[in-house]
Amino acid sequence: MFLSLLLFIVLFVLSLPVQIEAQSNGKCYSFAPGLTILGADYRRDFGLSRRQCADVCKTDVCCMAFEWQRIGGQCTLKSRSLNGTVVNLGVSNVGENAEKSNDGKDLLFALCLDYGDSERDRFWDHELGGPIVATKIDVERENCAKFPKIEKSLSSGKEAPAVIYNWRPVDPTDMESPLGECQCISVLQHIKLNFGSFSGFLI
Repeated sequence: MFLSLLLFIVLFVLSLPVQIEAQSNGKCYSFAPGLTILGADYRRDFGLSRRQCADVCKTDVCCMAFEWQRIGGQCTLKSRSLNGTVVNLGVSNVGENAEKSNDGKDLLFALCLDYGDSERDRFWDHELGGPIVATKIDVERENCAKFPKIEKSLSSGKEAPAVIYNWRPVDPTDMESPLGECQCISVLQHIKLNFGSFSGFLI
């Protein structure tokens, strides 16, 4: 009995560093207050800090992004079916008479990845769109993230730096193609579902 208990304690202690390491591989990328992408909500909790909300998303295999509101600590998780355009909830009556709104100023939106999980180390089947800094055809899948860095070293430095990369197969009907188009994006403006493609952050 004593030996069984001792073995259980040893196994439990040995498992702790692994769990902590797995969680430390997660990273969330937040945007300016008020900016978000609507839809794909699947879970909501209250009374959480910003860090707690991020940790929940990083450890949930279904989570791609979250919204967190300072007032009340409302944490809304967004699934990997997220698809839409960035909107500013801090501005109401968008148009000629746009005014600042208090509804969105305390809202924070972030996209999360887990670099320790091959299913979540990039945004599979998603394209993160925005101003294209550079693009190249016939780039191997695993070389796309390197292309923006090479392009930056060759550029004059006048363009906005790329913070996002996209890769999509040249032939959309061949989603297993090793070659595709690689894009370098400077600012996130929308997220689009596109099967066979993937995106990620360069920072």
